[in-house]
Amino acid sequence: MKQSTKLIGIILLILNIYSCDIHWYDPDKPKPGYLNQMPKETSIGANTFGYYINGKLIAAQGYYQEEESFFVNGDWHKFSEYTRMSLQASSGKHYYMMMQIYDTIRLGINDCFFHIEYNTSGLPGGSGNIKALVDITKFDTIEHIISGRFNDITIPIEFIDSISIAYITNGQFDVKYEKDF
Repeated sequence: MKQSTKLIGIILLILNIYSCDIHWYDPDKPKPGYLNQMPKETSIGANTFGYYINGKLIAAQGYYQEEESFFVNGDWHKFSEYTRMSLQASSGKHYYMMMQIYDTIRLGINDCFFHIEYNTSGLPGGSGNIKALVDITKFDTIEHIISGRFNDITIPIEFIDSISIAYITNGQFDVKYEKDF
């Protein structure tokens, strides 16, 4: 009887472990993923990033995790000649956007460098860069939060044999960034 009770206990323990949602990422950080709606505009470091590209919603949440292709990430680095805030968002294998703000970051309008990589239907991908403006609505150097909006950005995307245009509208982000200085 004791053997069967132990065996049942072990089986129940194993079933309980396998029924748990086990993640190989930091459980204190939001699970990365694609969002099917624009994230709520916040300024709490929610690690959300959303925008429309040619009318199609692209939105992601969560921190970079090794096995995920959806993520939002931010870092602030000091180099010998400048500082750079880098915000990245990947919505899987189709879109990747990086925003970089150099040197002085302030509330309100900032110059920004946008880079986008674009790949659809398994065709060779393309990429494009442009300088544009971003409106920083929160920049907290204590809590490491940066939030803001961007809109009406036109980026030429160069493919191997053609150029396409990406129209970026209604963009917003709320990122908890890392800092190296």
